[in-house]
Amino acid sequence: EDVDVNAPISWQNVDFDSISVELSYFKRTAGKVDNLDLKISDLDLGAAIPRAMQKAHSEIVSATLLGSVYTGATTTAYSTGTTPWAWQTSTNSASALAQAFAALSALKVPDDGNRAVVIHPYMAQYLTQIQPGWALNSGLATGAQIAGHIGHYAGFNIFVSPLVPGAGTAANPFKAIALHKDAIAMAAIIKDAWAGSMLPVADGFGWKQNSVFGFTVAQPDGLVYMPTTVS
Repeated sequence: EDVDVNAPISWQNVDFDSISVELSYFKRTAGKVDNLDLKISDLDLGAAIPRAMQKAHSEIVSATLLGSVYTGATTTAYSTGTTPWAWQTSTNSASALAQAFAALSALKVPDDGNRAVVIHPYMAQYLTQIQPGWALNSGLATGAQIAGHIGHYAGFNIFVSPLVPGAGTAANPFKAIALHKDAIAMAAIIKDAWAGSMLPVADGFGWKQNSVFGFTVAQPDGLVYMPTTVS
């Protein structure tokens, strides 16, 4: 407010908004190996199976988040009207990222190095090809065409994941997202891993892992949905 230099200070109470994240998802993996198979296997199953379980649980958490979080975005980056960007068309991938960057900036989302996009590998192939002078213009020793690593583009850290949902078609576009890291709040993942003999239930050794997690879009303005086609 505008005040006179000699006016008393008018104090206002500061309201704090709390973010509530429900642990909505409970995933479990359980498996066993007979004692005989355990003994004769050339693999170290005692180490391989827990690693495989951990990888599977990490992927299901990412797939679950990417499969729905885009619906909470304030902005959708369309090419025109409600038409997704066609990344197979020259320069469209760069144009889509520029639009997403502008959308975040217009909503006063900080440009502090914490902006990122998550795209499908079939999208990344076009972003890699977009700029023949990649190395020259970015100051890198080698370009994306040589190194195969995009890293950073148009103000975003680039993350590539096959878990981005969709098929890249007009009927089912890839559900890519651009975001600030504070846009999504995720509850701590609780993992309960167990390994031990399953006797007397079975003659063998068992492994079990539980994962409980939840997430929410804490700042919708910090999230942009980028529906994308590649065919």
